[in-house]
Amino acid sequence: MKSKYTLLKGLNHFYNGFEFNIFKNAESKGTNLHTHDFNELVFTIEGHAFHKTLKGKKSIKRGSIFFIPDGGVHGYETDKEIGIYNIIFSVKLEREIQKNYLEKVFPGKKSFVNVLNEKLSMPVHLPPAETVFIESLIKKICVEHDGKKRGYETVTKTYFAELIINLARHLEKESDIKMSYMENDERIKRILVHIEKRYSGKITLKELADKVNLVPAYFSFFFKKTTGYGVFEYITEFRIYKACFLLKNTDKHILEVAYETGYNSVSLFNRIFKRITGLSPRDYRRLQ
Repeated sequence: MKSKYTLLKGLNHFYNGFEFNIFKNAESKGTNLHTHDFNELVFTIEGHAFHKTLKGKKSIKRGSIFFIPDGGVHGYETDKEIGIYNIIFSVKLEREIQKNYLEKVFPGKKSFVNVLNEKLSMPVHLPPAETVFIESLIKKICVEHDGKKRGYETVTKTYFAELIINLARHLEKESDIKMSYMENDERIKRILVHIEKRYSGKITLKELADKVNLVPAYFSFFFKKTTGYGVFEYITEFRIYKACFLLKNTDKHILEVAYETGYNSVSLFNRIFKRITGLSPRDYRRLQ
């Protein structure tokens, strides 16, 4: 029986016999429900929209990541432009990567595609630092794939396996799951808005606790329990998230970026930036 959904075929997206592709898209008008004969991993880098499946629709924004398996049905609903990375790969390549790169990490029935399908069938919203880190890994794949240098297929598969392993690590962390729900707490909302307004300056524990009428000691416990983050751990990651935005979208000197995101020492800024993203600020900017 013929499907009522448009079928997108891998043969129109794969080139030179390499059944893998990665590209950056700008969805501006949404897309109808459709299906495809390849797997697809999607990472949202800017804007807001709704991702539609046969189970309904879910909000996506910067940091949202989700997976559509071969034969899955999905689409987008938006009236504003959103930016997404699409990583597509055939079932044949999936099996090759599983066997040659990821068998020891995802053994047996817990293959990496089964894990993605289980954990990312609905969009997961990654916290700021994880968003930046995963984006840097995806950009590394993109640069290698688009460069088409000798052996790029092997290096691309290696980088993709690296992405999958690091993504699995993040999905196993309790904080990643809690971040999807924390915005439902009005007190947490107030705190996050305050941090967003004040991240470039000094923020004290008492200042935040007073915002929600809690004593500092209990506020620390409350914040950690609700978000999975320590208070200053979250502030640090948010500052680096904002630093990435400035590095990507402005030509400001790294010293200026450090100062605008709450760091008076550029060496401290460089050290924390690399610890969180895996790249120096200079290297991150070069990837843009």
